[in-house]
Amino acid sequence: MCVAATPALACSCAPFTTAKAALKKADAVFVGKVVDISVLDIYSKIKINDSGKTKTMILNARYYKVKFAVSQSWKGAPRRTASVLTNYSGSAACGYSFAKAKTYIVYAHASLRPGSKYKDLYTSICERTANVLDAKKDLIELGKGKVPRV
Repeated sequence: MCVAATPALACSCAPFTTAKAALKKADAVFVGKVVDISVLDIYSKIKINDSGKTKTMILNARYYKVKFAVSQSWKGAPRRTASVLTNYSGSAACGYSFAKAKTYIVYAHASLRPGSKYKDLYTSICERTANVLDAKKDLIELGKGKVPRV
């Protein structure tokens, strides 16, 4: 859970749970190597009431879209590739900092993108997502994952 604590959008997270509890809560859990990172701007319109007048505002949210080559999956990533969104790091809004060619265990949740009928996978520093070299306990606790299909 991320909470905007100050106007600077500082991030505050609940304590991490066990790997199995996080697996149960997540919509997708997989190990994958980062093959691409791109910036994605999402624009959405909202209506607000300002002194009895309805106004339309356009909001812009910036994300990193991270594409992974999936090597094993426990939940929600049955294909060889998966894409996950994370908040743009420059916003200090809980975005996870991925590096190209590094391998991670990713815990993600599905959420409807504003203005879209499709759900995207999202992760943040508030999830158990970690470099696979730092996630040995998680890998042991989760056991062997499935090799993804084509």
